[in-house]
Amino acid sequence: MKLHTAKSLRRKDIRVLRGAKFTNSNIAPCTVDEVKQSGSIPSTQEIERYDELEVVLKKLKFVRKYLEAIRVERTGRRIHGSRFFSKVDDDHSKRLTLLEKEMVHAANTVRSLENSAYALYTKRNPIPEWAKRMQHDAQKNKPETSDEELLLSIAAFDPSQRSLGGRPVRLMIEDSKDAGKEDDDLIDMEIQARKVMLVDSILFFLGRDDTSGTFNDSEKDGLRRMYGSKFPIIQAVSRQYVRRIVFYDPNLFVKGIDKVSFEDFLLSDDLTFEDAFLLFKKLHPDGLLGSGLIPVKDAVLETLFMAKSGFLNNAAKGGNPKNHINVLGGRIFNIPHTKTMSDYAWHLLIQMVAPPPNVEDRFVRLCKNYEDLITFLTFSAFRSGSHPSFIGDAWVYRNHLSMSGIIIADAVRGRRPEFPAGPSLSAKKPRKPGNVVWAEIETRAYLFGALKLESDPITEVFLNCLKSRPDLFTILLRSQDDPPRKVESFGQGQNRTIPVIRARFTESPRDSSDGDKPPSSAYREAHGTWEVMHSAYDVLFSTKPNSLGYLTKLEHGTRVADPDKGLFRLKKFLVKYIVIVDPIPNRHFTLLIQNVAWAALCAQGYGNKDHDYDERRYAVAADKLYAKCVEERLAFLPPEERTFNRMTDDL
Repeated sequence: MKLHTAKSLRRKDIRVLRGAKFTNSNIAPCTVDEVKQSGSIPSTQEIERYDELEVVLKKLKFVRKYLEAIRVERTGRRIHGSRFFSKVDDDHSKRLTLLEKEMVHAANTVRSLENSAYALYTKRNPIPEWAKRMQHDAQKNKPETSDEELLLSIAAFDPSQRSLGGRPVRLMIEDSKDAGKEDDDLIDMEIQARKVMLVDSILFFLGRDDTSGTFNDSEKDGLRRMYGSKFPIIQAVSRQYVRRIVFYDPNLFVKGIDKVSFEDFLLSDDLTFEDAFLLFKKLHPDGLLGSGLIPVKDAVLETLFMAKSGFLNNAAKGGNPKNHINVLGGRIFNIPHTKTMSDYAWHLLIQMVAPPPNVEDRFVRLCKNYEDLITFLTFSAFRSGSHPSFIGDAWVYRNHLSMSGIIIADAVRGRRPEFPAGPSLSAKKPRKPGNVVWAEIETRAYLFGALKLESDPITEVFLNCLKSRPDLFTILLRSQDDPPRKVESFGQGQNRTIPVIRARFTESPRDSSDGDKPPSSAYREAHGTWEVMHSAYDVLFSTKPNSLGYLTKLEHGTRVADPDKGLFRLKKFLVKYIVIVDPIPNRHFTLLIQNVAWAALCAQGYGNKDHDYDERRYAVAADKLYAKCVEERLAFLPPEERTFNRMTDDL
């Protein structure tokens, strides 16, 4: 290969790269060195000065081929080393390190050029304002890609470490080795194997006209078992979701221009492996739960709109031209989520994402009102194993409260290991010589949650049930539309005097004849005074650094990624917060939530409020509630899919 000088490379813009396919591991290193020495990769300042789309696209093509040359050299070095069991020397390691740095630099340059191309393209082909707002909102929540992530993406598609549906991609490469192919053929085979893996992995969920060559029978059966009768609609949602991913990301959007299908997009030389890595991150469950959650919701609403409008099977037709954008052979529609999402929409969303435990707070951002949140929690209750860890073994009672329209966001037990049971000697100095001070600490279990702000008949009956039993419940209510810090309290104590943690110190003479034996209960009652250390009011409003109140956490700071702020950190609507304290100290919150859930069942007519909680009567009432919710919430499913495990069957 004839070597060009840096000057000629700069002048000709590395014409030698045009049309080249760098599967030759001998040519690729020369190309990498030539481009690196020539300074032909545009800087950020140069890119900002480009004002012609055609110039940017040419630069893009050039830098992408440079990226391809780097990848070919890296792949060739790895294959050569593993094939001949070569020992990695210092020069080889230094070269690989250099290639990694150049790959990151080239990948970042590609993204800058793609951003420039997107800006110039949309300047020439304006998109509607609603679409601009969509993209702006998506980009606002998009995390920056670090150099470490780009380096990870370099190794993300190593077929020797990957498999698809139990079919190792490595076999394609090993077969070629057995056939005695040369290194250059191995490089080409490996790169093609990566491309096949990429396309198969995405189309596994998106589907295509002819899937017979993509999935075997067991894989297709597995998908249908996973999603049941919803399999076709789930695939449609997946396709709209990928269209939105491409639309929201300027880098991917530029690559999707004039692409008429997913295959056309995925098999295009414009799509780099770094792009594929970022795309897979979006498709991964972690990606769905992160910045991909809003696009999934939009894709669900969009798919249902398309199905209702009669053009679900032909996404390129139908609708007002002012309210859609063409993307990858289909369309994205302007469908704002301004009302309560339907039961079916929430059902599909949860089927798509399959949320694990402890991620409920991320879904709150999707809720426009209280009913949305209750619907989400109800459908989460239909799934086993998705309850948050704070609720422990009492998750079934929380589920029944969610179905009843009552939100439990946290539960704190009464007896705590850090506090001793009963009186214990204190280090506090006594007032009289020869005396000792005994300390007692009582802790009470409590629940923190929310009710619907607006007046609701069932909620009012539920509150009346709680108020009628001060022996079981002490209540603090805080309506968000009331003046700041205003609360209502019912039961034992008022506002700041409702104890959650309280202490009593009793001074008594040391009993030398019987060791350190605590004084009697009557003596402690007569000579000691209880002091409230943490009240129900503090549960909401405490400003102590080690025990901040729930509402204090919500009021201070707006960091989205702060899970310590709890379920309501991303809430957009007003509620009535509630704290329910167990009047009996040192008990686990399970006893409290059992009684609260029983009150909720009684408020709906499934139980008799004159009767206390009993395991059998509770199970009978809970089964009635569950059956009603299943029939109403899952009415769109066939009868055979509307089944549930009855509590009475386990008695």
